[in-house]
Amino acid sequence: MPSLYPPYVPAVAPPRGRVGSVVGATAAFFVGLTIAAIVAVRFPLAGGVPLCVLAPAWILATGRVERFARLKLATLIVGRALVPCAVLGLIGGGAVATIVMWLYRLNICEAVGEDARKGRYANAIGGTAVVLSTAWMHIHWLGEAYVIEPGPFLCAAIAYTIWNWNFVAGNFSPAVAMLHVATLAAPLFCGLAGGNMGFWLITRATSLTVSVVLLGAIPKQLEQWLDHEQHLRWRSVLLAPKTQATLSALTVAFAVASVVIPRLHTP
Repeated sequence: MPSLYPPYVPAVAPPRGRVGSVVGATAAFFVGLTIAAIVAVRFPLAGGVPLCVLAPAWILATGRVERFARLKLATLIVGRALVPCAVLGLIGGGAVATIVMWLYRLNICEAVGEDARKGRYANAIGGTAVVLSTAWMHIHWLGEAYVIEPGPFLCAAIAYTIWNWNFVAGNFSPAVAMLHVATLAAPLFCGLAGGNMGFWLITRATSLTVSVVLLGAIPKQLEQWLDHEQHLRWRSVLLAPKTQATLSALTVAFAVASVVIPRLHTP
């Protein structure tokens, strides 16, 4: 069974194609994941169910992912399945908000535990700060989607983005890290372009779900499109203790700002 998230072992002869081809592939995935996020949020039944419920359920049922990825994908499916259930009136919006927030925390805690188990304590500290900052946030159900408050929420989104990409880049292959550049950029773009970062959480859940589905469905193709010998250079810099300490400090700073700034704007 192919591993969705294998430990990175450089190939004997890494791909020697142009770096531009990797950038182009990453940009293409960014566009695709952005469109998927918009469609799933705008059309929770016609778009959200196939993309965020049926497709990942097929990945799980066919055994294309291993333990850690299965747990993460399962929490994502539950969270995204709640949206169409609420739209259909099968569950209340308040219950959806509560469950989604706890699934978000669980999703982060899974990764924090994985980092701690592997001795990546700096990033585990950053992830812990992101989780703790959610104590001052809540989700508001709008009828067909949910938004996270209070605003401005950009600092919290940045904290999560720094922490999560560091987690992926430090634990998995560079090709997976490149895919996650697109995965994490898509919800940031949706929130900023739409003028409401409150939608970041639901678009982040969508882009991450679709990304994991792609990794389970076409892992070899993704490695071919997104791997390159130059990845070894930035990865060695990323894993340096000073870099990890800096990224952890930035994550904590943005997590704290996400709690403090909204209160400065409160009359």
